[in-house]
Amino acid sequence: MWNTAKQIAYNVEAIDELAQNQPGWTIDPSRVALLVHDMQYYFLSRFAADTEPMRSLKRNVERLVKSARACGANVFYTAQPGSMTPSQRGLLSAFWGEGMTATPEHRAVWDPISPQGEDELVTKWRYSAFFGNDLSSRLKTQKVSQVVIVGIYGHVGILGTAMDSYCRDYETFIVGDAIADFSIQEHIRTLEQAGSTCAAVVSAEAVVSALGQARN
Repeated sequence: MWNTAKQIAYNVEAIDELAQNQPGWTIDPSRVALLVHDMQYYFLSRFAADTEPMRSLKRNVERLVKSARACGANVFYTAQPGSMTPSQRGLLSAFWGEGMTATPEHRAVWDPISPQGEDELVTKWRYSAFFGNDLSSRLKTQKVSQVVIVGIYGHVGILGTAMDSYCRDYETFIVGDAIADFSIQEHIRTLEQAGSTCAAVVSAEAVVSALGQARN
């Protein structure tokens, strides 16, 4: 069950070593979307402030959002609505309790990367960002065929979304040093599982470089 008193801290230095691109995909800024997954204050509050992995997570996600906007790539955000009814929440409550409220203190996306301009916000109902909404049709409208995933938490929504994205035939990327999890072990396990089954695992630096090429 969700325990807000538990604070997470671990070092992410070894994460870059886990990068693997088994399918050999290359990020194409003209057909990619950056998916910022659950970077809401309610979820971020579980991390110990001003420690790793929080510092790397925030720094790298902010870099990626700025790079995507600068080259005109699509930026999508997922956000749970908060104060969900029992019917809306379904079996999530069995593992995570009642969840967040609809207050800005819980629901708002971390302010330095909050949605702007043409960024798109998607309501998140289950582990996969694609469940119960129009995310896939919105991606298709924007002619997106690649999805780059960043945010939290790795072995829960990040992995669930990556699997679903791959099954919908999107070339899927997880940015290994721009996600975080409940522990270093779960963080690593997420990257190993995704990298061997459904996604290219890449670094924030590699994505920033690929997006920057569109501006040259």
